[in-house]
Amino acid sequence: MRKKKKREIRRWKSEKYSHATTLFFQATLLLFGTGMLILLVARLSLLFAQGGNVLSTSSFTNLLSALWMGERFDAKVMATLTLPFLLFPFFYLFTQKHFPARFIRVLWITFSTLLLVALFVVCVVDYYYFSFFHTHFDATAWGIIEDDTAAILHSVWTDFPVIRFILATLLFTFLAALFMYLAVRNPKRAKYPSYFLKRFCLFILLLACGFIMARGTFSLLPLRAMHLNVTSSPFLNQLANNAPFALYEVIAHADENRLELDTQQILKHWGFDSEQEAVEIYTRSSLNTAEVFKSLVDSTKCNEVLKNAPPHIVVLQMESMPSYYMQFDHGAFDLLGDLKNELPQGYWFQNTVSGGAGTLASLEGLLFGIVKGPVGQSPHYRTHLPYSVADVFHKQGYATSYISGQRLGWRNMNNFLKAQGFDRIEGDVDLLSHVSRAPKGTWGIHDEAMFERILQILHSADKPQFVYGMSISHHSPYDTPATDFDKLMSVPDSVWNKVDMPKDVARKSFAAFRYQTDQLGKFIKEVYSSRLATNTIVVFTGDHTLKQNLKNTDDPLALYGVPIVFFVPHEIAKPDSVDLTQYASHNDIFPTLFHLALSGAKYLRTGRNLFAPSSSSPQVALYNSTLLLAPQYTIPLALDYENQDANSRVKENNEARRDYNSLLLYGRSYYAALACFLAHELKKDVPLEHLFVPSTCLNADTLALGHK
Repeated sequence: MRKKKKREIRRWKSEKYSHATTLFFQATLLLFGTGMLILLVARLSLLFAQGGNVLSTSSFTNLLSALWMGERFDAKVMATLTLPFLLFPFFYLFTQKHFPARFIRVLWITFSTLLLVALFVVCVVDYYYFSFFHTHFDATAWGIIEDDTAAILHSVWTDFPVIRFILATLLFTFLAALFMYLAVRNPKRAKYPSYFLKRFCLFILLLACGFIMARGTFSLLPLRAMHLNVTSSPFLNQLANNAPFALYEVIAHADENRLELDTQQILKHWGFDSEQEAVEIYTRSSLNTAEVFKSLVDSTKCNEVLKNAPPHIVVLQMESMPSYYMQFDHGAFDLLGDLKNELPQGYWFQNTVSGGAGTLASLEGLLFGIVKGPVGQSPHYRTHLPYSVADVFHKQGYATSYISGQRLGWRNMNNFLKAQGFDRIEGDVDLLSHVSRAPKGTWGIHDEAMFERILQILHSADKPQFVYGMSISHHSPYDTPATDFDKLMSVPDSVWNKVDMPKDVARKSFAAFRYQTDQLGKFIKEVYSSRLATNTIVVFTGDHTLKQNLKNTDDPLALYGVPIVFFVPHEIAKPDSVDLTQYASHNDIFPTLFHLALSGAKYLRTGRNLFAPSSSSPQVALYNSTLLLAPQYTIPLALDYENQDANSRVKENNEARRDYNSLLLYGRSYYAALACFLAHELKKDVPLEHLFVPSTCLNADTLALGHK
């Protein structure tokens, strides 16, 4: 044995062999390629096993788009997983070793084998998960993990080929270990010596390529889940994903996606002993135990005109539209564009804040009355909510649409909205096939395409339409199409003294905001200068303010304020007087719309009718489960807030103190009542769906027959 080893050493010294670093370079590339092959085979297995209809109905171009995006995600995953393996060649980079030490080789074989086996196991388990749920790993997987372990294991044992899977995994482990052993068994013959500079440059090149592939793109945003929406086919969009990335998304968002569904914990958090106590304070009523949640359901009056000719409804959630930006518009600083001419025709409520601090929180609050989410990214995203806004309109004979230039893979929107009563859900890919001009940006297709598509839907409608549009254009990096305003923009010093962001960023933000408001104004003008004018209600609001705050202010209306503007034709309603100075929030928008547009509709009592002359509910603005605003009051809602008497007038005035405490209790009861309601609905432990059956509206002739 010693003689044989000496002969090998003499042979290594006498012949030209590649360096140990080069050997590990080659092995790393081989590992990367093997992982890519495993992920490709997994994707093709799903395609041929689950996508029979898609293969026969989808175009070849769409299939190629999905497969190409899938390869990009595969490269992202494998680059991320193999980057640590570059430590092996780096370890030998500054030495003259031709052959790595035995211990290092064993370490390499072990780690690389474990990586390949992990890929194999994840892909196989994902295949069976997909065959059952028709999706890759998602938030439901986390819910399964947290469920009854014994029951889950029993189901797995009885429903899946566990023995065959274990045997296949053992065989794959042996083959993977053998393959990785052969990859680093011997140094390779080299025609030329391996110089240090050559090795170093190669290492830097591989490291750079690894980081680029791990990022997935050269654009501003790295490749992420929202880029998975590449066609209008849900299956092909799923095909673009892969098992490791889907699993990463589940684990990475596990904490933020975990909902609190224990009603006792919810009540404790808000300081109540029972659901009945919370609901009674919120609804200002005395209840029997059996009808606790019945008072959370409100209804609109029966109206024969609305029943026979319900109007179209368009609600627009405008990206990062703060109230203070709208107030900057004056003189040559024309920040509102065409919207400026349309605002006088609308009802603009200005003492208003967003319901949530982010886009998703505001969207879930507006459409579903969710005060603490996200539900759309939780294991309950498939659960149908019978009080969703789309469902309320659907029961009144409306066609319901969600239109946006966004990528629908963002925050699982596509899958969540499908379960909530929307007939049509269209994102960036869909808009490209419908509109004549669709300027692209970092986050999708800019707003003008969304507005053009909404107009198409309204003009071609043969039944009443509810359209929810979500804007994306006023979002960093503010890459909206260039306009003359960008070049001629002259920002007043009064604005610079208030905005707390770098001037170059602020100018881009102003340009994007001007594009957004100008396109919004053009849309409103188009609606009300066409045949749609007499039977269409348009509402717009900001989803939240900018993340940057203003300078030298702690005024919550300035920091969190968003506009809420209603455009209501006189043919639909002629309110005698509307208090545009009242405090309000997102939660009041749809209760107002329901009363304007629907006859005998049942809906979740998330807020009040802003056009009603009086209401039992106080006129307040509720923000993000943390703050209640009312005239002369700013009230933090946290139980552990130590300085509740921050307002000096509250300290000095007993009546003011009573008002303060009453509003504080109302705000807490609002969040407690709605959170408990949602918890029961998601758990399905209390029957609630029957509460939303529309009222039976009888006309005068029917009532006369009944009396006879």
